[in-house]
Amino acid sequence: MVADLPFSILIWGGLLSAAMSALILFLLWYRPRSLLHQFPATLQARVPPKTADEKRVASLSIAVSLLLVLGLPIAVSLSLEHGPVEAFLHAAGMLLVLQVVDLVLLDWLLLCTITPDFVTIPGTKGAPEYKDYRHHAIGFARGMVLVLLAALLTALASFVAGYLV
Repeated sequence: MVADLPFSILIWGGLLSAAMSALILFLLWYRPRSLLHQFPATLQARVPPKTADEKRVASLSIAVSLLLVLGLPIAVSLSLEHGPVEAFLHAAGMLLVLQVVDLVLLDWLLLCTITPDFVTIPGTKGAPEYKDYRHHAIGFARGMVLVLLAALLTALASFVAGYLV
């Protein structure tokens, strides 16, 4: 039902944001260099390339992230029996909530403003790139393209499911 959509978007977007934030915070604590590709290029240039173990952790984290970011909106929309338009709006809304939480809480507040030791890449403590709000804003804008693609994929899944039922 369209009237319930905003509430459902906030609930499911919040749950998705909590899961992704937990994953990101765990990685920052456990293997911060596995997220090296998320930092500005000038910061990446200051440290040695990722080790084989860090690449493995990064690949695993990307797989889990894709499963959450693509799978959860599709699963929710199918379980709520959304039509394609509702599925698109629901998925886009969920992912927008995730984008805003990631930008404001994780990137700008935690990384740029507070910058605790556990989020810094070893050997880069105090680097000015940690205060680069613009880098994260650009990442947010690029992420919006992925939001639209994932929402379209969710709408397509809903459309196909409508024919299979």
